[in-house]
Amino acid sequence: TALALVVVAGVVALAHAGPADYVMPIEKHTTPKGRALATKYRPQLLEFSDYIYHCLPYVEIRNGLGFKRVPKEPADDRYAAVWIRAEQAPDAAFAALPLERQASAMFSRYGVPMLSRLAALPGIQSDPDVHGFSVAVEWVKPGSDPNRPTMEILAMFADKASTRAFLSKTLPAVEYVKNMKLTFFDGDKEVGRLPIEVWDDNFLGSYKVPGYEIEKGKVCS
Repeated sequence: TALALVVVAGVVALAHAGPADYVMPIEKHTTPKGRALATKYRPQLLEFSDYIYHCLPYVEIRNGLGFKRVPKEPADDRYAAVWIRAEQAPDAAFAALPLERQASAMFSRYGVPMLSRLAALPGIQSDPDVHGFSVAVEWVKPGSDPNRPTMEILAMFADKASTRAFLSKTLPAVEYVKNMKLTFFDGDKEVGRLPIEVWDDNFLGSYKVPGYEIEKGKVCS
């Protein structure tokens, strides 16, 4: 859509941690179920991380890639989860959008492809110990201090069945969003739910960073 095209005005290649550093250490999972899942699926998580590191240099995994549960909920329902930071240059058109449109654009561009990749991890869909999927997308708040930027964060949790139906286009996006657990944060401040929309955006599958060459032997698909 025309809206989606204004979201990223430029990107910054990242060269921080390596792929293995993005995966949550097994001991960081707080229950036996979480640790068991982190151990069982470590090869798949490493492959996921390797893809992000080499193929999406303008995206960085934050706070680990692993199996999380919904904050403040007592049940130990585990979600295959990733938290990413999307690096982008300041853009006046994006900054002028209402907050819910900014969040919608970022989730459509980055969150949905991450969901698709999580759902494709071998074994996840049939594993009864994996309740669903979680994606958090963060970006620099427009107008915040560039030296100490405030991050805006949209975090979601959704069960496997509805995610599978959404990704296969048998569940409308509006119904999927309505039923997911969705929270927006303005820095450390929890704002709560936003009325976001989801649309098709093929940016991650088509954008190439000028001058960036993928490491020999790596395949991005």
